[in-house]
Amino acid sequence: MKGNILEKKKKFTALQWDIAGLASPLNTKEKAIKSDESQVFGLDEDFIFRVELQKGGGPDTTTWIWNLHADAHDFDSHTSDLEEISRKVFSAHFGQLSIIFLWLSGMYFHGARFSNYEAWLSDPTHIGPSAQIWRASGITSELQLYCTAIGALVFACLNAFLQ
Repeated sequence: MKGNILEKKKKFTALQWDIAGLASPLNTKEKAIKSDESQVFGLDEDFIFRVELQKGGGPDTTTWIWNLHADAHDFDSHTSDLEEISRKVFSAHFGQLSIIFLWLSGMYFHGARFSNYEAWLSDPTHIGPSAQIWRASGITSELQLYCTAIGALVFACLNAFLQ
């Protein structure tokens, strides 16, 4: 049984190398035999063997992506001017705030447009709640939700402009 599992693991490791277009660490004769099977896809009990990462076949994908991300945000390596670095960091914060306010604007708008909030406020015992979270914020009408959505949209635009 154990030998059968190891053979399947070896077969699917060769498949993974073929699909990725990399040179397989297996010998060429065995690789040629396995290349015909590389067209077979699907989920089965051996799926875990096909997705297993190989060591030594190149850089670890996750590490490589995180290193690219770190290099892109390492402002010290781009320039040594402290004022420019501070401006870039400050600008990145405004961009993030713009995205957050845009998300909040959509959340408030959809709460006003598509919920039964005012009906639930008028009769909370007989109407099922769909947006009772707004009551905890002190919002008591759909008009307040619409105004909050517009305000958040204005702040999103303002932060995008400041970026």
